[in-house]
Amino acid sequence: MNFCIKEKAFLKAGGYDENLGPKGDRPETAHWHRLGAEESDLAIRIWLRAKSKVVYDPGMVVLHKLRPESIFLSGLIRRAKYVGHNRAYIHRTYPITGALNDWRIVKALVKELALVVKKFLRNPVRVWKSLSFTIVVASAFSVGFLEGSLHYRYLSSAVGVQ
Repeated sequence: MNFCIKEKAFLKAGGYDENLGPKGDRPETAHWHRLGAEESDLAIRIWLRAKSKVVYDPGMVVLHKLRPESIFLSGLIRRAKYVGHNRAYIHRTYPITGALNDWRIVKALVKELALVVKKFLRNPVRVWKSLSFTIVVASAFSVGFLEGSLHYRYLSSAVGVQ
């Protein structure tokens, strides 16, 4: 959600797909949970078309304005579901690249869970709350991914895309 792009690579990749992501201050941005994936889509096209590196820097900090509904569990669950839907879109559009990227995410999650086990010995109540929250959000993501996979499979077969 925060990256720098050289203009040459941006133009060679074709810029942002304007069919994805929010549309600024227009009224339809009230539906903030709709299909996003514009950053992932652009980053993959930069890598594939412009043959440029895409580097992840975990030290970068991004601050976003939060919508009031996003701080409640119901808003987080809804957002996680739509993020899953977005990942299904990326997998359908870029099958191998999407899978490789998600494999990296899964490996990072497994490492993080190993750290959680160590923390559990020090503060089991806090870790249990955190783990419960993670399971709920991961479940919502999974439901969204399955819904998105069915949706994009249906759409692609309806228009004859293989």
